[in-house]
Amino acid sequence: MRTNGVSGNGHTGAPDTAAAATRLAESLRAEACGRQDAVRRVLALDVPVLRESLLEHYGDLGPQYPLLVERLVQAHVRAMACDARGADLKDVVHVRAADEVRKSVAALQRYTESLKQEIIQKRVEAQVVRVVEIIEAVVLPVAPQLWNEVMAAIAERAPSLE
Repeated sequence: MRTNGVSGNGHTGAPDTAAAATRLAESLRAEACGRQDAVRRVLALDVPVLRESLLEHYGDLGPQYPLLVERLVQAHVRAMACDARGADLKDVVHVRAADEVRKSVAALQRYTESLKQEIIQKRVEAQVVRVVEIIEAVVLPVAPQLWNEVMAAIAERAPSLE
């Protein structure tokens, strides 16, 4: 119990204040170390798994994909470090890291969508060629004149298909 600045042990309040400040400083130091440890744990666990998973999924799609994956992983590392430090969501570094994650994911999606379109186009073209080969095998021996008319019509109406 305190009375007139004197603690229950007969001392003034200064030593109690110094002890409280020391305890507070130690607590803050421990919290900072705990956050640093949390950052290290997050980065150590997530990064290799994330990189490997993304490379398994995207790695064989073209030479740009490993670069895009690495860009995403590094942005993720920065964002996770901000999260683990308890950075304010309005912090410039945190905003940039989140934006880089978003842009990296968008780039992967854009390239993947473009690649899907190319694959679909090639498959359609291959199927069209296969159908024309079947029609040619059936029609040409029986009606060569008809086949020639079909080919002329294709050349006239779709010159890029010749």
